[in-house]
Amino acid sequence: FPFTKWILLNSVGNISFNQGKIIKAENANERIVAVICKNKLAEYIKVEFDLTVYKIHVDFNKIKIIYPYDTSREEYKKNSGETDGFEVNHPKIKEIADAIWGKSKNILDYARNIYLTQQKLLKWKTTGSYGNITQIFNNNGGDCGALSNVFVTLLRNKGIPARYVAGGGIND
Repeated sequence: FPFTKWILLNSVGNISFNQGKIIKAENANERIVAVICKNKLAEYIKVEFDLTVYKIHVDFNKIKIIYPYDTSREEYKKNSGETDGFEVNHPKIKEIADAIWGKSKNILDYARNIYLTQQKLLKWKTTGSYGNITQIFNNNGGDCGALSNVFVTLLRNKGIPARYVAGGGIND
């Protein structure tokens, strides 16, 4: 089937809040509204912002040239290989990565094949904990964080830089 993807990008602006402060994440274009509560939770925290969503269509089949990575850059080193708890050399990861790599035409095809293979091997489920690669495979899946970890780790196993991005919200 054609490998096309709709990507939603967003930008946040006009942030206002009734307490706390904005902290800019180190080495990233991320901001966090942090409220520090001592001895008891804050009664009322209000954060408002404008969110603009941009819909971008990417047809991966039209990509003809894939340029090599500059492996000397810090950004590449930070987001590839065995870093930040990604078990790149885990035996199961190596086995799956080698099998997928062998049937992939290029790195985009490899990423697509990871996605398709991962859907067959692992299921989304609440397991109560994030877990490491062994636990994720023993559970035959995990939550979105666990499945993202496997995807990123499979990319990194072949030297493809990838980073884990997380977010969430809390109600009440």
